[in-house]
Amino acid sequence: MFEQYTDILSKCAIFNNIAKPNINIMLDCIKPKISNFKKNEFIAMKGDNFKSIGIVIYGNVSIVKENLSGDRMLMTALSPGGIFGEMAVFSKKALLPATVEAHDNCSILFLPGDKIISPCSKTCQWHSQLISNMLMIISDKALKLNKHIEYLNIKSIRSKISTFLTDEYKIHKKDTFKLSLNRNELANFFNVSRPSLSREMCSMRDEGLIDFHKSSIHIIDIETLKDMSE
Repeated sequence: MFEQYTDILSKCAIFNNIAKPNINIMLDCIKPKISNFKKNEFIAMKGDNFKSIGIVIYGNVSIVKENLSGDRMLMTALSPGGIFGEMAVFSKKALLPATVEAHDNCSILFLPGDKIISPCSKTCQWHSQLISNMLMIISDKALKLNKHIEYLNIKSIRSKISTFLTDEYKIHKKDTFKLSLNRNELANFFNVSRPSLSREMCSMRDEGLIDFHKSSIHIIDIETLKDMSE
């Protein structure tokens, strides 16, 4: 039943070091649910009681937060293989901390949380690897959330951009790379307006610090970006 999704799932962090045939065996035992969503449809809302881990198997998903005045802030964007709900599903109240929305038409595979932490009926030898992977994912997510808070705490837009691009430069290990966020999503991620973000990026381009085209970024002066980072 799940064979058609094995290639995507094998690239998902939760199935690291588990061979494709064994993934199928585990899924037959865990019995996840697959649901389809249309563009802009809500997959889950902030505050929902969430007892599964969602894995994107088709399309793209946005994780967003909205304040009382209705301002939306993008927390992260997920492509196929991305997961969500892992921070809520194992917590005491299991309440989702952010809203999950379909960025375009998408399909989600939901893994029941209780089936992940409990030995399966077939006592799969790969289950301990699944639990180990889950612990690593939660630890990595906590570090990413901490990094996001750092970006939000930086006061100037230029410093936000410089710090973010310096971090991306270290990750990609090259001076030209593509961002996973578009301009509007990046503005939401920084919690600033899109016009303000675009204006500052254009100024940095005019000053010979960076160049860009759509989602592609070229770092021209990394040392100056480092100096402007916080």
